[in-house]
Amino acid sequence: MIIGRGGCVIKEMQSKTRCRIQIPSQPTPGMMYRIATVTGPADGCNEVKGMIEKIVNEQSSQAVMAGSGGFSGNCNPYG
Repeated sequence: MIIGRGGCVIKEMQSKTRCRIQIPSQPTPGMMYRIATVTGPADGCNEVKGMIEKIVNEQSSQAVMAGSGGFSGNCNPYG
């Protein structure tokens, strides 16, 4: 999960990149996924984007290997 237990992953991303990351508690009606909003310096936003893409790719790979959609990792799956 990108948010992490207690928001620890999001908080760490925000601290490292000086960006604000907002993820709604529910997807927009009619959408399958929640959309993250990232605001801050352009280089920080690009770094957050890369971190999120890495987490999503790692989780997809782990789900395929485990045969499930779950994620059981530590609080820092991107670093």
